[in-house]
Amino acid sequence: MTETANQAQSPEKLDSQSPEKGSSPAASRGKKDAQAGSQDQEQMSSTEKSQIAMNSTDVHFVMQGKGGVGKTTAAALLGQYLKGIDPETVCVDIDPVNSSFSDFKALEPIALEIMNDGAIDQRAFDTLMEMIAETPHTFVVDSGASTFLPLTQYLADGPVFSIFEQFGRRPVFHSIITGGPAQAHTMEGLATLLESMPNAEIVLWINEYHGFGKVVDKDGNEDWKNLSIIQKNKSRFRAIIQLPTLNQQTHGADMRDLLTQGMTFEEATKPGSGFKIMAQARLRDIWSHLHTELSHVIRS
Repeated sequence: MTETANQAQSPEKLDSQSPEKGSSPAASRGKKDAQAGSQDQEQMSSTEKSQIAMNSTDVHFVMQGKGGVGKTTAAALLGQYLKGIDPETVCVDIDPVNSSFSDFKALEPIALEIMNDGAIDQRAFDTLMEMIAETPHTFVVDSGASTFLPLTQYLADGPVFSIFEQFGRRPVFHSIITGGPAQAHTMEGLATLLESMPNAEIVLWINEYHGFGKVVDKDGNEDWKNLSIIQKNKSRFRAIIQLPTLNQQTHGADMRDLLTQGMTFEEATKPGSGFKIMAQARLRDIWSHLHTELSHVIRS
């Protein structure tokens, strides 16, 4: 990739050099029918089976109180990566206002309305919990800005965490911060998650892709590692993922077209996708970088 960015880092590595860029992205395989699925299981390496087993208990919630900062982008990237490990990964769209996660048809997202008159519809949320309890695979749940505070309060005050523990599920909360005017608002959302879910793991996304500008510290330096909220909560972060600033005439334009069309990287880089040869080459370049970033989310 022509543009350079820091790789996703485990909290203890925040003060060290970023690891080198990975070289071999895992292709999303999609859901197979029963017979093909059985054949895939037979062909899986012990490492792949181990990865599925270790991560199948995770329930990933993508949450942020500020709209338009890349929640669905994060959910779509995460869904693609996790389906590349386990094709049976379940994607759920609970955004009542902007159900753009549902546009990514290859991820087979399930649309579920959990809000009613500004509050959590407990019966609808029960449906989500039943799905999570009964399905032995990883979940990716994309929520909306309007659900952020009600859902955060409902998760923190209700029996949800004890039910997760009862069924051996592990919630992981993803929060996005951006640069520019939205930075303060997105940092408030992160602070709310950290305070409301004191024992939960957080994955932090630094989103500089969408043209928000660089995330800056209190002195205006373009170094998100120095943010006090990050320094004080290093032990809480399972991973920190940085979405890089892209050249908006090349890589950035291709990425924007891909997201606008609700396509996965695998779909876009196949013959007949509508993307030309050079655009496909740039998309492979982007996915190679993102694949390395996302690898820090899973336990291996």
